[in-house]
Amino acid sequence: MGRDQEFLDGYLIVELNSFCIEKFINLAYNNGIKLWDIKRKDLITAQFKISSDDFKKIKKVAKNTKSKIKIVQKKGLGFYVYKVLRRKLFILGIIVFIFILYYLSNLIWIIDIRGNKNISNDEIVKALYKNGIKIGVMKNKLDLKQIESNIVNEIKQISLISLSIDGVKLNVEVVERTLPPEIVDTESPVDIIAKKDGVVTKIFCYRGTPLIKSGEYVKKGQILITGDIFRTNRDDNSKEYVKTIHSLGNVYAKIWYEIFEEQELVYNKSERTGNYIKNEYMIINGKKVYINKNDAKFENYDKIENRTKINLLGYNIPIEKVEEKIYELKVTKVNYSIDEAIEIATNKAEQEIKKQIPKDATILDKKYDKIIEKNKVKVRLLIITEENISYEQHR
Repeated sequence: MGRDQEFLDGYLIVELNSFCIEKFINLAYNNGIKLWDIKRKDLITAQFKISSDDFKKIKKVAKNTKSKIKIVQKKGLGFYVYKVLRRKLFILGIIVFIFILYYLSNLIWIIDIRGNKNISNDEIVKALYKNGIKIGVMKNKLDLKQIESNIVNEIKQISLISLSIDGVKLNVEVVERTLPPEIVDTESPVDIIAKKDGVVTKIFCYRGTPLIKSGEYVKKGQILITGDIFRTNRDDNSKEYVKTIHSLGNVYAKIWYEIFEEQELVYNKSERTGNYIKNEYMIINGKKVYINKNDAKFENYDKIENRTKINLLGYNIPIEKVEEKIYELKVTKVNYSIDEAIEIATNKAEQEIKKQIPKDATILDKKYDKIIEKNKVKVRLLIITEENISYEQHR
């Protein structure tokens, strides 16, 4: 075969390790496989050239003669073109990656709000959104001075706002307006109302007329202190209406909270079997884009997610890489002792009842009742608190 033809067709330089090199060569020729430039290196090693197509056939010969073959070098136009294309695609990939990085670096990915105490971040974010600022917006499309002016006009509590861009981050500095203290209109008709049922324990009436006494049971919505002012007639002790004012005061009452929780004595215990499946995906704008997805399913499983924020030029952008492992579980039935079941039910009751009680309430008493049945236990928890139950209601 001429050198030019060899280059055009493409060939492989192969190293052979065998205790029967002659047998290997003869079998190759008998199977119509052409070898050339055969060079013997030592007793069990030789090197030869072979076409790409014939290399697939020679593997069978190697197997029959218990020989080992290894590609040393790939030669020819096809391999050269493939190598060049691979390099060009690699370079193209780098160029595309740089372009994507450049494009992403021209977007706003982080909004950092500072200086606000009385104005919530949500209110400021809504004002920014209304003026075209949101995650993913192009930086060069923003007229920051105009947006600053708009927001000051829209949110009266802001006296000054400064917007600046640092990389992919928008810095928002807020100076809040000092508002004059709220003046209570003492002449507008206002009553003090009960916001809960309870038994009154303390009454602090600063303005107005109390309609309840300590120890009295009141219902939600009942008037506790009225804004109506009366004058007592000395002759017959009758009440005469004078005027209605803005009543002021606080009323405290005992409040009862009751909750029931139960726990089965037999429960399902889950243990991992050691089998698991793994998925990988990206979260881009709230959507999952799978890199690797396994469709296998387990009847019982638990799932662990490892999330990694994507960092761009030192800033986290709203793109996450998620590695998800789903572990198979073996479920078996296990028995609780009565004491264990009572403890679990009690803990559940305490956690649930805490959600109902205000943080500023004073706990006066706690009572627990336990009921043991055939397959479960029940716990009743009663908590008595003292709370401010009053609020103002305009007429």
